[in-house]
Amino acid sequence: MSTLRSLPGTPHHQDLLRRITTFYAADDRLLALILFGSLARGAGDAWSDLDLAVIVRDGVHVDVSAELANLAAVLADYGDPVLSTADAGDAGYVIPRSLCGIAIDYTELSKVSTYVLHGCIVLAGTLGLETILGAAAAIDKPLPPLSLLLQKSLWLGLGADISLRRHQFWQALPRLESMRKALVEIYAFSRGGTRASQVFAETASADLQAKFGRTLPAFVPHSPAASLSTGAAALAALLDLLKDDLPELSNGQLQLGPAEHELIARLRQRQAAPA
Repeated sequence: MSTLRSLPGTPHHQDLLRRITTFYAADDRLLALILFGSLARGAGDAWSDLDLAVIVRDGVHVDVSAELANLAAVLADYGDPVLSTADAGDAGYVIPRSLCGIAIDYTELSKVSTYVLHGCIVLAGTLGLETILGAAAAIDKPLPPLSLLLQKSLWLGLGADISLRRHQFWQALPRLESMRKALVEIYAFSRGGTRASQVFAETASADLQAKFGRTLPAFVPHSPAASLSTGAAALAALLDLLKDDLPELSNGQLQLGPAEHELIARLRQRQAAPA
């Protein structure tokens, strides 16, 4: 069973990866241990966590709680005791004292995470990289159409407006967040990106980022009216992005029709009316 000698990241990342690799390298259930995420893509830094996948043979049952307990013992021997673990079914999450988080998927090859398509490194095992990428590509889902994201954002805008009209700040908050996320996805997907927030942070103009900054509501302690006002301002800023900046957002691939223009105008009118 092959193992990788050159490991990415800081010396601490490398020590953790070396110990985890050693822990799994002789495991006869293992087909491959892979690293994906920012470190595997060469975009990591000292704060990056470890995103790992343990690809097991078909039909192998993994007791995730037992795996995490055994891994915690390895890290404790290394001098980095574990402070928190979470068994999430087919995945586990580990937070050691060093605060270098470790997320591990336990999966068969046919169910490997499509995130590996954005960059991964085989740390140990008999499977080659091409085989792993081919399996991930076979289950990769196409990105949603930009037009669907546009209509979704309008629907979320309506939901946020209803919550605000009802004076429900906390109910409006997730709808505003989801609406903002949909617009960021329009930006990224129209440019061939898949990691939407990363693409936006790295490539959006300062002016566009400033406009998105105005879509962030704020809770004002002891003042429900002021909190609702920030929510209304955030919704107005999101609607303005759709009305005024959709060509830039969508890389020239979307434009509003008369019905969408009317919908945005009616939402703005209703927000301007007394509740």
